[in-house]
Amino acid sequence: MRRAVTRSRARLAVIALLVAVGGARAAAACTVCFGDPTAPQNAGMSGAILLMLGLVALLWTGMIAFVLRMRFRARRAERQRARFHLIEGGAR
Repeated sequence: MRRAVTRSRARLAVIALLVAVGGARAAAACTVCFGDPTAPQNAGMSGAILLMLGLVALLWTGMIAFVLRMRFRARRAERQRARFHLIEGGAR
């Protein structure tokens, strides 16, 4: 029963992918709707898109750097903690 459900989900995913790829051409804007490619509005829009992509890349880079820094600090703290040994009988 479970295998049949998995196969039907796979078939559904393939059909959805084919519809999405096949329907993309029909959804593309014509040159009248899209406008003049040399217009200043299109240049500004391209710049805005690049700016937003740059900001997203900067955020992801910062998040990855933060995670790597925390991993480094945790390993360093573990090594430092391993250097200390308890004295039998405790402190006096």
